[in-house]
Amino acid sequence: MMQYAQDYDETFCPNWTQTGTGGSVLWYQLLEPYVKNTQVFSCPSAVLPGSYPHAYGYLDYAVCINFCVDRYGVKMATIKYPAETVLGADGDWTRSTADYSTNNSYRFYYSFHPSAFIPSRHNGGANMWYCDGHAKWHEIALDPNSTYVGPVKYTIHPTDIAFYASGAPKY
Repeated sequence: MMQYAQDYDETFCPNWTQTGTGGSVLWYQLLEPYVKNTQVFSCPSAVLPGSYPHAYGYLDYAVCINFCVDRYGVKMATIKYPAETVLGADGDWTRSTADYSTNNSYRFYYSFHPSAFIPSRHNGGANMWYCDGHAKWHEIALDPNSTYVGPVKYTIHPTDIAFYASGAPKY
């Protein structure tokens, strides 16, 4: 991600972008030339359904900066607390079509959704990477009030880190 940003004028990779033919390219597809091995997008602890290619979600800044930049990327300079602002993390969905019919776990928002959230699959937490380039494990609590019935348990978002460019909810 940091290599991509350096190549694109200090701009993070977009969550998704459109192709000239009307299709779309997702963030991990944009990063493939930098990693040279797509297995890096598969968490060994995740049980991926079918041929689903990744186990990580990328923060969708269209919501977090309050204007539509998801298809264009975000300038690094707009992130007020880069070492405390999450950029991506383990991703999953409840995997229950009774809850939601589509898997959108390639992204997530500050307000989690049954189709895209940070799961608690690593000893009560998740691996996360931040806007300054570092990565670390963070505790992710299960949602005790969840009514979602999928095999992956729904979680609540942490409030001690930043999801927004301004530093919210931590600041």
